[in-house]
Amino acid sequence: MYYLLDGQVALSTTAPDGSTAVVEVLQPGQDFVLASVMSSLPYLQSAHVVQRARLLAIKAVPLRVLVEREPDLALALLRSMSV
Repeated sequence: MYYLLDGQVALSTTAPDGSTAVVEVLQPGQDFVLASVMSSLPYLQSAHVVQRARLLAIKAVPLRVLVEREPDLALALLRSMSV
């Protein structure tokens, strides 16, 4: 999982014909890759820095362990995915 501290990151996807489209431009305080981390499925978008950025990387396995132990964390992460 990545948490954007500063800057901007664009998330894009590639169509079968090879064209790409920006899906979302993330701002500080937003996270990405969380659903893939929690489901152990591949992340199907690309992330590109639009404006110089600082990110916090959180490893998948330790995050999953914390979520299992801390129900409040699980609820907070669910809320962040629903916004």
